[in-house]
Parts: sequence; structure tokens; C-alpha cells
Amino acid sequence: MHFVTPLVFPSGLSACGPGECRGGAVTIGAGAHTRDLLGKAHAQEPPVLAVTGECPTVGVAGGLVQGVGHGPLTTLRGFVVDNALSFDFITANGKYVAANADSNPNLLWVLKGGGPSTSAAVLTATF
Repeated sequence: MHFVTPLVFPSGLSACGPGECRGGAVTIGAGAHTRDLLGKAHAQEPPVLAVTGECPTVGVAGGLVQGVGHGPLTTLRGFVVDNALSFDFITANGKYVAANADSNPNLLWVLKGGGPSTSAAVLTATF
């Protein structure tokens, strides 16, 4: 695992999007790779299902989630970006911003569809 790559499974947070709740959530720091996420998810009690891509060395919080994120569970759970709940990021002018459904929802929408690194430097993603 890389430095500065927190992987936290917060209790009481549900991945609820339009429609139904799909279960728990995970907050992933920039730099965490798919293998890091899947290893930690499997180590949870009970093991947690994480919607990711297949390549073990792709960064989840940046390129994967912001680049739509297609993987083996896409047909069952949607693209990785469909499951994104929030992002913490730094703007081009150095401002720290949190975006979710309640705070800066327009920026959440941009980060969920603008492509990786086009709008900001993502620090964490929760999905």
C-alpha cells in the first residue's frame, strides 16, 4: 500500500443513490490501488463487496472513479462512478473543497463525469 492512502469503511454510512440503498460505503485516499481496496474489503467481517475495475494497479479514487470505472460488477451495480457519494479535493487555485449531494452538488456532478484530473486533484473519494 502506498503512503497517504487511507481506506476507511465508515459505519452508519450507506451508499444510497437515486432509488435504493446498496449497502455500506468506503472512503479511499488518492493513491490507493484496486488491490489495496479489494484486500481491505475482503478482510472486513463479513467481507465487503467493492465495485472496482479488474486491474490491480489502477488508482481507485482518481482515474478509475472519474474515468467512469468499468469492471466485472458493472452490470449488477453500475459503473464505479455511479456509486460515488463524495469527493474531497484541491482546486487549481489551492482551495480545499468537499463535494457531495448536500455540499457543492454541482461539483460532485462535474467530478462524476468530467474525466480524471480535469477539474481538481482528488484527495479522497467515498462510494
